[in-house]
Parts: sequence; structure tokens; C-alpha cells
Amino acid sequence: NYYTNDKCFIITGENLKYLIALFNSKVVDWHFKTFGATLGSKGYEMSKIFIEKLPIFPASAEKKKPFIALVETILQKKEKGQDSAWEESKIDEMVYELYGLSAAEIDIIEEATKQDAADEKKPD
Repeated sequence: NYYTNDKCFIITGENLKYLIALFNSKVVDWHFKTFGATLGSKGYEMSKIFIEKLPIFPASAEKKKPFIALVETILQKKEKGQDSAWEESKIDEMVYELYGLSAAEIDIIEEATKQDAADEKKPD
């Protein structure tokens, strides 16, 4: 009973919560906005060609566990209308470590995502 007005891609598999953690991290957000296609002044095209190019870190099952636990906590909190900012920030820190980013690289991503958040609040 769901319909789309355009083509639709669905991600399936055993690593969905790990992918949710990565896809919602500042690192992947920055990468996608830097290397993906834009739609207008604030939109981004999330089509298959750009998703396939995202550098997904192939972590072991053991390394995925803390990401999955945090995603489960975030989902539970969101369902209850609770704030999950701490857990989301923790995932960002873990993704920085997972990809071995330097302090300078983290600063670039933090500054860019801070600016993106400010731009999203501006009216069109």
C-alpha cells in the first residue's frame, strides 16, 4: 500500500542498522553533498549512481555492534519523541574513528555540516 511518483530504490540485507548509522553520519552527509548531484539550492539527488559511490567501510561484525546498538537506541527514542542528539553525536565520533580521519579533516566536515544546518533553517 505504498506508492512513489518516481523510481524507488530499496536497500535490503543483514547490515541495515549499520548502514543507517553510516548514512546518517556527518561523514557520509558531507561526502554525498560534496560529490553527489544537487537539486536546486538545498536539495540533493539520492539516486542509485551516487549511493553506490559512497565509501562504506567494511567493518567486522564485532565492530558493527556499537553502531547497531546506538541506532536501536535512537529509533526507540525517536518513537517516544525523545532527544537522541547524544547518540547521533557518538555515531559521528565513531565514524570519524572508523575512517581514521585527522583532526583537520574532522574540522572540515564539522564546519561544512554546521553551515548546511544553518542554511536549511533559512527560508527559500
